[in-house]
Amino acid sequence: MPARPANFHGLHIRKWFAVEEETLALESGPLADGAPVVKIVIAAAIANPYAGKYVDSLAEAIGESEESERCEKFLVDSGTSVDEVANLR
Repeated sequence: MPARPANFHGLHIRKWFAVEEETLALESGPLADGAPVVKIVIAAAIANPYAGKYVDSLAEAIGESEESERCEKFLVDSGTSVDEVANLR
C-alpha cells in the first residue's frame, strides 16, 4: 500500500467523527437534578501506518504528544480528577 501524505501531526486523517450527548433526565424518567450532563467524543479514522506488515507494538504510532498533554490538561481543568486522567493512559 502506498504511503499516504500526512495531513495532521504526522498522521493521514481520512475523516473526523464527533458526538455530543446531553442528559436531561434519568433513565427511569425523573428530571436530572442540577445542570445537564454533557459528554463529547471526538474520533478520527487514520491510515494504518503498519498495513501489510506485522508489528509487536503500536506505541510508535500512538505515542504521547503535545496533543495528549493538552487533552489531559483540559480534562483536569474541566473537573476530572488527576487520578482518573492518569488511568486513561
